[in-house]
Amino acid sequence: MSDGGNGVALEFDGEAVTHTEKPIRRFYDLPDVMTMNIPPIEYLVDGMIARKTITLWTGSDGTAKTYLAQKMSIAVASGSKFLGRRCHAAPVLFLDYENPAFAVRERLDVMAGAPIADLKVWGTWLEQQPPQIDNELLLTIAKETQPLIIIDPFRYAHGAEENDSTEMMRVMQILRYCAASGGAVVILHHPAKTEGSTGRGSSAIKGAADVAFLQEMSDESGLITLKCTKNRFGSRICVTIRPNFEEGTFEVCDSPEFVKLEAETDRLLEIITATPGLNQNAWWKQSGMMKQRFVTLVKNNIGILWTEEKRGAALCYFPTCSQTQNSPENSRTGQGESSCSPVLTALSENRRTACSRPDDLFSNEVVNREQVARKSAVGSAHTAARIVEVKL
Repeated sequence: MSDGGNGVALEFDGEAVTHTEKPIRRFYDLPDVMTMNIPPIEYLVDGMIARKTITLWTGSDGTAKTYLAQKMSIAVASGSKFLGRRCHAAPVLFLDYENPAFAVRERLDVMAGAPIADLKVWGTWLEQQPPQIDNELLLTIAKETQPLIIIDPFRYAHGAEENDSTEMMRVMQILRYCAASGGAVVILHHPAKTEGSTGRGSSAIKGAADVAFLQEMSDESGLITLKCTKNRFGSRICVTIRPNFEEGTFEVCDSPEFVKLEAETDRLLEIITATPGLNQNAWWKQSGMMKQRFVTLVKNNIGILWTEEKRGAALCYFPTCSQTQNSPENSRTGQGESSCSPVLTALSENRRTACSRPDDLFSNEVVNREQVARKSAVGSAHTAARIVEVKL
């Protein structure tokens, strides 16, 4: 990486997707993207936050966007759930340029209850201040750790003029380097005074983002609305959230997209758990889904809810079964002492415990087949309960 004279990174020396044997000097030296080994999108929060992307999260002061981002950071660092969506465990670097240490500690005590090894909050209370975006240290951390990086707020993380498109393009380019290193970047921003603004400053900010959210809070009901205003990779969601700040919980009130995704994924897991080793075609036929939708859900959850093995000419699938570490924060993030997936429980606030060993299965309650079948029929059964049913 080189320096442009102002401490700003101008070149990126991260690993390319495909290495070429010779330098590209002519048109036909370029590799064919259709034959390159390109991995699929890797979500840290299913359908919301993905690796190698920049997310712009905008909201006025007092709409609890920092609180909600802290909740998300706990869910990603612990591999639990956020707003009903599965989170894939990853390190999280939360750069806090605004809040005092006691306020951050109080919130984390309520929401997590205990330290989480993969969550690091770097605030102004430390002798070494959190790095500005043009600090080479930030890119170094991104390349070495590939974390979810949350910047709160964006206006204090750089010294550029936000209304100057040239300066903001330079700032956003550095964040793009951090994302290209394998991490994910989320910047918390403030809207302009204009009604319905999705972010103040130059349009280069939103233009450089892959995904953009607008967060609002009703003064009358206290409900939070989180609306996706831009998404280069999927559908634009809009959810209503009921916060409980005393308990540190955020309950999704209306989310047809989430419900559909959860029900479809649960249906696939139910099938492959009942009949492990199915090939892809047999699994698809039992699902009753459109083929493209089925393939997308299968790919998104390989290594999370099921594994893929090549048996002869066919790809066969088996449910994942792995133990998760027992820790105090699990009671608040949706993980139990152990489970057949690091993300099995349906909501982080339910605080239920599942166990994958037969001798530990719900020592004080019995989950019978009729109960599970009824819950599954209305799409509300917990994935953990269904796995318990199979093991019983």
